[in-house]
Amino acid sequence: MSQPTSQHETVLDVPLVAREPILAVGADLKSAPALMVDSKIYVAPPIGRLDEPEAYRRFLAAIEGLQQRQGRRANVIAHDLHPDYAATRWAMSQPERKIGVQHHHAHATACMAEHGLVGKTVGIVCDGTGYGADGTIWGGEVLLCDFDAGEFRRAGYLRPFPLLGGDAAAVETFRPALGVLVETFGKNWPAEAQHVLSRIDPQALKLAVARLGAPAARLPRTSSLGRLFDATAFLLDLCPRNDTEAQAPVAVQQAAEQARAVEPLDYKLEEAPDGAVIMDFRPMIRAMLREAGDAQQTARAFHDGLVNMLAAAAGRVCDATGEHRVVLTGGCFLNTLLQNWLEERLRRDGREVYLHRRLSSGDESTAVGQALVAAARSA
Repeated sequence: MSQPTSQHETVLDVPLVAREPILAVGADLKSAPALMVDSKIYVAPPIGRLDEPEAYRRFLAAIEGLQQRQGRRANVIAHDLHPDYAATRWAMSQPERKIGVQHHHAHATACMAEHGLVGKTVGIVCDGTGYGADGTIWGGEVLLCDFDAGEFRRAGYLRPFPLLGGDAAAVETFRPALGVLVETFGKNWPAEAQHVLSRIDPQALKLAVARLGAPAARLPRTSSLGRLFDATAFLLDLCPRNDTEAQAPVAVQQAAEQARAVEPLDYKLEEAPDGAVIMDFRPMIRAMLREAGDAQQTARAFHDGLVNMLAAAAGRVCDATGEHRVVLTGGCFLNTLLQNWLEERLRRDGREVYLHRRLSSGDESTAVGQALVAAARSA
Protein backbone atom coordinates (compact mmCIF):
# COMPACT_ATOMS: atom_id res chain seq x y z
CA MET A 1 0.00 0.00 0.00
CA SER A 2 1.05 3.64 -0.16
CA GLN A 3 0.38 6.75 1.79
CA PRO A 4 1.65 10.34 1.62
CA THR A 5 4.14 11.54 4.22
CA SER A 6 3.49 15.21 4.94
CA GLN A 7 4.63 17.37 2.03
CA HIS A 8 7.71 15.40 1.19
CA GLU A 9 7.19 12.01 -0.42
CA THR A 10 4.98 8.98 -0.91
CA VAL A 11 5.79 5.72 0.85
CA LEU A 12 5.24 2.37 -0.84
CA ASP A 13 5.29 -0.96 1.00
CA VAL A 14 6.72 -3.49 -1.48
CA PRO A 15 7.05 -7.31 -1.54
CA LEU A 16 10.85 -7.27 -1.43
CA VAL A 17 13.46 -6.38 1.19
CA ALA A 18 16.55 -4.43 0.20
CA ARG A 19 19.73 -5.67 1.84
CA GLU A 20 21.09 -2.12 1.83
CA PRO A 21 19.67 1.34 1.06
CA ILE A 22 19.18 1.93 -2.67
CA LEU A 23 18.80 5.31 -4.33
CA ALA A 24 16.99 5.26 -7.69
CA VAL A 25 17.31 8.39 -9.82
CA GLY A 26 14.48 7.72 -12.32
CA ALA A 27 14.08 9.31 -15.74
CA ASP A 28 14.72 12.78 -17.11
CA LEU A 29 11.50 14.30 -18.42
CA LYS A 30 9.36 13.39 -15.41
CA SER A 31 11.96 12.99 -12.72
CA ALA A 32 10.91 11.60 -9.33
CA PRO A 33 13.84 9.94 -7.50
CA ALA A 34 13.23 7.33 -4.82
CA LEU A 35 15.01 5.74 -1.86
CA MET A 36 14.44 2.11 -0.89
CA VAL A 37 15.08 1.12 2.73
CA ASP A 38 14.19 -2.42 3.83
CA SER A 39 10.72 -3.08 2.30
CA LYS A 40 9.70 0.56 1.86
CA ILE A 41 10.29 2.94 -1.03
CA TYR A 42 10.15 6.68 -0.42
CA VAL A 43 9.28 8.52 -3.64
CA ALA A 44 9.94 12.24 -4.10
CA PRO A 45 7.22 14.42 -5.66
CA PRO A 46 7.58 14.81 -9.45
CA ILE A 47 10.24 17.36 -10.29
CA GLY A 48 9.98 17.94 -14.04
CA ARG A 49 12.50 18.07 -16.89
CA LEU A 50 16.09 17.76 -15.71
CA ASP A 51 17.35 19.77 -18.69
CA GLU A 52 15.95 22.82 -16.89
CA PRO A 53 18.46 24.21 -14.35
CA GLU A 54 15.91 24.85 -11.61
CA ALA A 55 14.46 21.35 -11.95
CA TYR A 56 17.96 19.85 -11.79
CA ARG A 57 18.62 21.75 -8.56
CA ARG A 58 15.36 20.36 -7.14
CA PHE A 59 16.47 16.89 -8.26
CA LEU A 60 19.70 17.17 -6.25
CA ALA A 61 17.82 18.57 -3.26
CA ALA A 62 15.28 15.75 -3.45
CA ILE A 63 18.03 13.12 -3.40
CA GLU A 64 19.61 14.70 -0.36
CA GLY A 65 16.26 15.19 1.36
CA LEU A 66 15.19 11.57 0.89
CA GLN A 67 18.36 10.33 2.56
CA GLN A 68 18.36 12.90 5.35
CA ARG A 69 14.76 12.24 6.36
CA GLN A 70 15.37 8.50 6.61
CA GLY A 71 18.76 8.92 8.24
CA ARG A 72 20.25 6.46 5.74
CA ARG A 73 22.77 6.93 2.97
CA ALA A 74 22.44 4.80 -0.15
CA ASN A 75 25.15 2.27 -0.92
CA VAL A 76 23.71 1.50 -4.36
CA ILE A 77 22.44 3.85 -7.08
CA ALA A 78 19.99 2.50 -9.67
CA HIS A 79 19.68 4.40 -12.93
CA ASP A 80 18.28 4.28 -16.47
CA LEU A 81 20.42 2.82 -19.25
CA HIS A 82 20.23 6.02 -21.33
CA PRO A 83 23.77 7.47 -21.20
CA ASP A 84 22.65 11.03 -21.96
CA TYR A 85 20.04 11.36 -19.20
CA ALA A 86 21.11 13.99 -16.71
CA ALA A 87 20.04 11.60 -13.94
CA THR A 88 22.23 8.83 -15.38
CA ARG A 89 25.20 11.15 -15.78
CA TRP A 90 24.83 12.25 -12.16
CA ALA A 91 24.62 8.63 -11.00
CA MET A 92 27.74 7.66 -12.94
CA SER A 93 29.67 10.50 -11.30
CA GLN A 94 29.03 9.13 -7.81
CA PRO A 95 31.31 6.69 -5.94
CA GLU A 96 28.55 4.27 -4.89
CA ARG A 97 27.92 1.00 -6.72
CA LYS A 98 25.73 1.49 -9.78
CA ILE A 99 23.07 -0.78 -11.29
CA GLY A 100 21.59 0.10 -14.69
CA VAL A 101 17.94 -0.80 -15.27
CA GLN A 102 16.20 -0.86 -18.65
CA HIS A 103 13.50 1.80 -18.86
CA HIS A 104 10.51 -0.39 -19.72
CA HIS A 105 11.56 -3.11 -17.30
CA ALA A 106 11.42 -0.44 -14.58
CA HIS A 107 7.91 0.57 -15.67
CA ALA A 108 6.63 -3.01 -15.51
CA THR A 109 8.32 -3.77 -12.19
CA ALA A 110 6.79 -0.70 -10.56
CA CYS A 111 3.30 -1.79 -11.59
CA MET A 112 3.97 -5.34 -10.38
CA ALA A 113 5.04 -4.02 -6.99
CA GLU A 114 1.86 -1.96 -6.61
CA HIS A 115 -0.13 -5.18 -6.74
CA GLY A 116 2.28 -7.44 -4.85
CA LEU A 117 2.99 -9.51 -7.97
CA VAL A 118 6.07 -11.63 -7.34
CA GLY A 119 7.38 -14.29 -9.69
CA LYS A 120 6.86 -13.89 -13.43
CA THR A 121 4.39 -11.52 -15.09
CA VAL A 122 3.85 -10.32 -18.66
CA GLY A 123 4.19 -6.57 -19.09
CA ILE A 124 2.75 -4.55 -21.97
CA VAL A 125 4.84 -1.38 -21.81
CA CYS A 126 4.11 1.39 -24.33
CA ASP A 127 5.50 4.92 -24.37
CA GLY A 128 7.38 7.48 -26.40
CA THR A 129 11.00 6.44 -26.00
CA GLY A 130 13.15 4.36 -23.73
CA TYR A 131 16.75 3.26 -24.21
CA GLY A 132 16.70 -0.40 -25.16
CA ALA A 133 18.99 -3.14 -23.89
CA ASP A 134 20.27 -3.46 -27.47
CA GLY A 135 21.03 0.26 -27.78
CA THR A 136 18.01 1.01 -30.00
CA ILE A 137 14.96 3.08 -29.04
CA TRP A 138 12.18 0.97 -27.54
CA GLY A 139 8.60 1.95 -26.77
CA GLY A 140 6.13 -0.74 -27.82
CA GLU A 141 7.14 -3.76 -25.74
CA VAL A 142 5.84 -7.05 -24.39
CA LEU A 143 8.18 -8.13 -21.61
CA LEU A 144 8.30 -11.30 -19.56
CA CYS A 145 9.43 -10.00 -16.17
CA ASP A 146 10.81 -12.02 -13.26
CA PHE A 147 10.24 -9.89 -10.15
CA ASP A 148 12.26 -12.12 -7.82
CA ALA A 149 15.37 -12.18 -10.02
CA GLY A 150 15.13 -8.59 -11.25
CA GLU A 151 15.41 -9.77 -14.84
CA PHE A 152 13.29 -9.71 -18.00
CA ARG A 153 13.06 -11.05 -21.53
CA ARG A 154 11.89 -8.97 -24.49
CA ALA A 155 9.18 -11.34 -25.64
CA GLY A 156 7.51 -9.03 -28.17
CA TYR A 157 7.83 -5.60 -29.73
CA LEU A 158 6.43 -3.24 -32.33
CA ARG A 159 8.15 -3.59 -35.69
CA PRO A 160 10.98 -1.01 -35.61
CA PHE A 161 10.97 1.85 -38.11
CA PRO A 162 13.44 4.65 -38.97
CA LEU A 163 13.37 7.69 -36.73
CA LEU A 164 14.17 10.88 -38.59
CA GLY A 165 15.64 13.84 -36.75
CA GLY A 166 16.43 12.60 -33.25
CA ASP A 167 14.65 14.68 -30.61
CA ALA A 168 12.88 16.64 -33.37
CA ALA A 169 10.95 13.45 -34.18
CA ALA A 170 9.11 13.84 -30.88
CA VAL A 171 7.95 17.33 -31.92
CA GLU A 172 7.30 17.41 -35.66
CA THR A 173 4.89 14.61 -36.48
CA PHE A 174 5.85 14.41 -40.16
CA ARG A 175 9.16 12.88 -39.09
CA PRO A 176 7.85 9.63 -37.57
CA ALA A 177 5.20 9.60 -40.32
CA LEU A 178 7.91 9.45 -42.99
CA GLY A 179 9.63 6.72 -41.00
CA VAL A 180 6.57 4.49 -40.99
CA LEU A 181 5.95 5.23 -44.69
CA VAL A 182 9.47 4.11 -45.59
CA GLU A 183 9.08 1.00 -43.45
CA THR A 184 5.71 0.21 -45.04
CA PHE A 185 6.34 0.96 -48.73
CA GLY A 186 10.12 0.84 -49.11
CA LYS A 187 11.57 2.90 -51.96
CA ASN A 188 8.12 3.57 -53.38
CA TRP A 189 6.98 5.55 -50.34
CA PRO A 190 6.84 9.01 -52.04
CA ALA A 191 4.50 7.74 -54.76
CA GLU A 192 2.26 5.97 -52.24
CA ALA A 193 1.84 9.04 -50.04
CA GLN A 194 1.82 12.05 -52.38
CA HIS A 195 -1.41 13.44 -50.93
CA VAL A 196 0.06 13.75 -47.42
CA LEU A 197 3.53 14.94 -48.46
CA SER A 198 2.06 18.21 -49.75
CA ARG A 199 1.58 19.24 -46.10
CA ILE A 200 5.34 19.23 -45.45
CA ASP A 201 7.50 22.29 -46.04
CA PRO A 202 9.26 21.65 -49.42
CA GLN A 203 12.75 22.30 -48.06
CA ALA A 204 12.17 20.11 -45.02
CA LEU A 205 10.79 17.37 -47.27
CA LYS A 206 13.79 17.60 -49.59
CA LEU A 207 16.18 17.17 -46.67
CA ALA A 208 14.10 14.31 -45.29
CA VAL A 209 14.07 12.46 -48.61
CA ALA A 210 17.86 12.76 -48.82
CA ARG A 211 18.27 11.54 -45.25
CA LEU A 212 15.90 8.63 -45.73
CA GLY A 213 17.74 7.67 -48.90
CA ALA A 214 21.03 7.31 -47.03
CA PRO A 215 22.22 3.86 -45.87
CA ALA A 216 19.72 2.51 -43.35
CA ALA A 217 22.35 2.04 -40.66
CA ARG A 218 22.74 5.82 -40.36
CA LEU A 219 19.23 6.32 -38.98
CA PRO A 220 18.20 5.11 -35.54
CA ARG A 221 15.25 2.73 -35.42
CA THR A 222 12.49 2.69 -32.88
CA SER A 223 9.71 0.38 -31.71
CA SER A 224 7.92 3.31 -30.03
CA LEU A 225 4.13 3.18 -29.92
CA GLY A 226 4.15 6.86 -28.96
CA ARG A 227 5.90 7.74 -32.22
CA LEU A 228 3.41 5.55 -34.13
CA PHE A 229 0.63 7.66 -32.59
CA ASP A 230 2.50 10.80 -33.72
CA ALA A 231 2.80 9.39 -37.24
CA THR A 232 -0.92 8.60 -37.28
CA ALA A 233 -1.74 12.15 -36.18
CA PHE A 234 0.15 13.48 -39.19
CA LEU A 235 -1.21 10.97 -41.71
CA LEU A 236 -4.79 11.76 -40.61
CA ASP A 237 -4.07 15.52 -40.66
CA LEU A 238 -4.97 15.83 -36.97
CA CYS A 239 -1.85 17.45 -35.51
CA PRO A 240 1.39 18.67 -37.15
CA ARG A 241 3.38 19.25 -33.94
CA ASN A 242 3.67 18.27 -30.32
CA ASP A 243 3.92 21.80 -28.96
CA THR A 244 2.79 20.37 -25.63
CA GLU A 245 3.45 16.88 -24.33
CA ALA A 246 1.49 14.16 -26.15
CA GLN A 247 -0.52 16.75 -28.09
CA ALA A 248 -0.63 14.60 -31.22
CA PRO A 249 -1.57 11.30 -29.49
CA VAL A 250 -4.29 13.16 -27.58
CA ALA A 251 -5.63 14.49 -30.88
CA VAL A 252 -5.84 10.92 -32.22
CA GLN A 253 -7.61 9.77 -29.06
CA GLN A 254 -10.09 12.63 -29.14
CA ALA A 255 -10.89 11.96 -32.80
CA ALA A 256 -11.51 8.29 -32.02
CA GLU A 257 -13.84 9.20 -29.17
CA GLN A 258 -16.08 11.06 -31.63
CA ALA A 259 -16.47 8.08 -33.98
CA ARG A 260 -18.92 5.24 -34.14
CA ALA A 261 -17.79 1.61 -33.99
CA VAL A 262 -15.93 0.57 -37.14
CA GLU A 263 -13.94 -2.36 -38.49
CA PRO A 264 -10.50 -2.38 -36.81
CA LEU A 265 -7.39 -1.74 -38.88
CA ASP A 266 -5.54 -4.94 -39.65
CA TYR A 267 -2.08 -6.00 -38.46
CA LYS A 268 0.26 -8.98 -38.65
CA LEU A 269 2.24 -10.92 -36.07
CA GLU A 270 5.64 -12.28 -37.07
CA GLU A 271 8.29 -14.23 -35.23
CA ALA A 272 11.81 -12.90 -34.75
CA PRO A 273 14.79 -15.30 -34.96
CA ASP A 274 14.95 -15.35 -31.15
CA GLY A 275 11.28 -16.27 -30.90
CA ALA A 276 10.00 -12.82 -29.94
CA VAL A 277 6.67 -11.70 -31.38
CA ILE A 278 6.96 -8.78 -33.81
CA MET A 279 3.85 -6.60 -34.06
CA ASP A 280 3.70 -5.49 -37.70
CA PHE A 281 1.80 -2.20 -38.07
CA ARG A 282 2.28 -1.89 -41.84
CA PRO A 283 -1.21 -3.13 -42.77
CA MET A 284 -2.57 -0.29 -40.58
CA ILE A 285 -0.59 2.32 -42.51
CA ARG A 286 -1.69 0.96 -45.88
CA ALA A 287 -5.31 1.10 -44.73
CA MET A 288 -4.93 4.65 -43.40
CA LEU A 289 -3.75 5.92 -46.77
CA ARG A 290 -6.28 3.85 -48.69
CA GLU A 291 -9.23 4.93 -46.56
CA ALA A 292 -8.22 8.54 -45.94
CA GLY A 293 -11.18 10.90 -45.68
CA ASP A 294 -12.85 10.43 -42.34
CA ALA A 295 -10.15 11.04 -39.76
CA GLN A 296 -12.39 10.26 -36.81
CA GLN A 297 -13.45 6.88 -38.12
CA THR A 298 -9.87 5.99 -39.05
CA ALA A 299 -8.60 7.06 -35.63
CA ARG A 300 -11.22 4.78 -34.05
CA ALA A 301 -10.22 1.91 -36.34
CA PHE A 302 -6.56 2.55 -35.41
CA HIS A 303 -7.31 2.24 -31.68
CA ASP A 304 -9.29 -0.94 -32.25
CA GLY A 305 -6.47 -2.36 -34.34
CA LEU A 306 -3.88 -1.56 -31.67
CA VAL A 307 -5.98 -3.26 -29.01
CA ASN A 308 -6.27 -6.39 -31.13
CA MET A 309 -2.56 -6.39 -31.95
CA LEU A 310 -1.32 -5.84 -28.39
CA ALA A 311 -3.74 -8.40 -26.96
CA ALA A 312 -2.77 -10.98 -29.58
CA ALA A 313 0.97 -10.48 -29.02
CA ALA A 314 0.64 -10.66 -25.23
CA GLY A 315 -1.64 -13.67 -25.62
CA ARG A 316 1.04 -15.53 -27.55
CA VAL A 317 3.53 -14.83 -24.78
CA CYS A 318 1.05 -15.87 -22.08
CA ASP A 319 0.19 -19.09 -23.89
CA ALA A 320 3.84 -19.94 -24.54
CA THR A 321 4.93 -19.35 -20.94
CA GLY A 322 1.84 -20.37 -19.00
CA GLU A 323 1.68 -16.94 -17.37
CA HIS A 324 -1.75 -15.31 -17.17
CA ARG A 325 -1.00 -12.07 -15.30
CA VAL A 326 -0.52 -8.94 -17.42
CA VAL A 327 0.41 -5.41 -16.32
CA LEU A 328 -0.27 -2.36 -18.50
CA THR A 329 2.13 0.54 -18.05
CA GLY A 330 3.95 3.34 -19.86
CA GLY A 331 2.87 6.80 -20.94
CA CYS A 332 0.69 5.57 -23.82
CA PHE A 333 -1.73 4.20 -21.23
CA LEU A 334 -2.54 7.71 -20.10
CA ASN A 335 -4.79 7.28 -23.16
CA THR A 336 -7.81 5.92 -21.28
CA LEU A 337 -9.45 4.73 -24.49
CA LEU A 338 -6.50 2.47 -25.28
CA GLN A 339 -6.09 1.36 -21.67
CA ASN A 340 -9.74 0.55 -21.01
CA TRP A 341 -10.35 -1.24 -24.29
CA LEU A 342 -7.16 -3.29 -23.95
CA GLU A 343 -7.95 -4.19 -20.35
CA GLU A 344 -11.43 -5.34 -21.39
CA ARG A 345 -10.06 -7.39 -24.29
CA LEU A 346 -7.40 -9.08 -22.16
CA ARG A 347 -9.90 -9.97 -19.44
CA ARG A 348 -12.20 -11.38 -22.10
CA ASP A 349 -9.27 -13.54 -23.21
CA GLY A 350 -8.91 -14.90 -19.68
CA ARG A 351 -5.96 -12.81 -18.49
CA GLU A 352 -5.59 -11.17 -15.08
CA VAL A 353 -4.94 -7.50 -15.80
CA TYR A 354 -3.29 -4.98 -13.48
CA LEU A 355 -3.11 -1.21 -13.94
CA HIS A 356 -1.44 1.54 -11.97
CA ARG A 357 -3.67 2.74 -9.15
CA ARG A 358 -1.36 4.83 -6.98
CA LEU A 359 1.68 5.40 -9.18
CA SER A 360 1.56 7.04 -12.58
CA SER A 361 1.89 4.96 -15.72
CA GLY A 362 4.32 7.65 -16.88
CA ASP A 363 8.00 8.09 -16.14
CA GLU A 364 7.36 9.32 -12.59
CA SER A 365 7.18 5.64 -11.55
CA THR A 366 10.42 4.43 -13.13
CA ALA A 367 12.55 5.12 -10.03
CA VAL A 368 10.36 2.70 -8.06
CA GLY A 369 11.00 -0.02 -10.62
CA GLN A 370 14.71 0.78 -10.73
CA ALA A 371 15.00 0.41 -6.96
CA LEU A 372 13.19 -2.92 -6.96
CA VAL A 373 15.24 -4.39 -9.79
CA ALA A 374 18.45 -3.29 -8.06
CA ALA A 375 17.26 -4.83 -4.79
CA ALA A 376 16.43 -8.12 -6.47
CA ARG A 377 19.82 -8.27 -8.21
CA SER A 378 21.60 -7.47 -4.93
CA ALA A 379 19.76 -10.11 -2.90
